[in-house]
Amino acid sequence: MAASAASTAEAIPQNEIKLLVRSDDELDVKLEAPRILFAGGIEGERIGKISLFVNGSLAAQENLVYTEDVKTDPAQRLTPGERILRIFDTALRPYYIEGEAK
Repeated sequence: MAASAASTAEAIPQNEIKLLVRSDDELDVKLEAPRILFAGGIEGERIGKISLFVNGSLAAQENLVYTEDVKTDPAQRLTPGERILRIFDTALRPYYIEGEAK
């Protein structure tokens, strides 16, 4: 986390996700979240999304939100490069990673 006292931030689905699946169903989870998060996040603010697939078909999708406020650290300042990334991250959100939860 850039300009933050914390190095990580916890996120959860905005609403509870419940699926009824059989033991032989294939369950896949796709997470989308920015590579770089900036301090100043507010509890409940959207930071990405989670998608759940059952047997290759989208079964549920929900926003990921901060679980608590992310405080800024006045002692840490953004570098010019981080400032530019923040502009692009805020405006375009092009820095998404995709991964599977295990």
